[in-house]
Amino acid sequence: MVVVEGMPAIDLSREMRRPALTYDPALHGYPVWLFSDLKRHDMGTGNAAQHVQRGVALNEYLTPRLWGVADSAPYLHDGRAPSFDYAIAGHDGEGAAARAAFAALPYNDKGPLRVYLMSLRRLPRVVVP
Repeated sequence: MVVVEGMPAIDLSREMRRPALTYDPALHGYPVWLFSDLKRHDMGTGNAAQHVQRGVALNEYLTPRLWGVADSAPYLHDGRAPSFDYAIAGHDGEGAAARAAFAALPYNDKGPLRVYLMSLRRLPRVVVP
């Protein structure tokens, strides 16, 4: 359950199974669950960009949205991570502590995060028997 002040609670186990955009008359618009802070973060010198962007440090990247992340491989800003595990391992700078915490987890305890990330699809997966 995700609770954000001023917003209705979101039950991820139910709500994220249908991430399709639908008009919400109460909001007068289409809510999009970005799962991003839309901020730039220091990803460390090992992730430094090769191309200069005016006013942006080479080691800073905008947090991408996680909605639909299961459909957007490869990962990281340069596409060098073929899986979530590699993407997490590729974080440095501000993400180093989270990377270390994930690495310290027993293999079986990493599974729920993998399952959750794979559930964040743009469109529901259709299974044909």
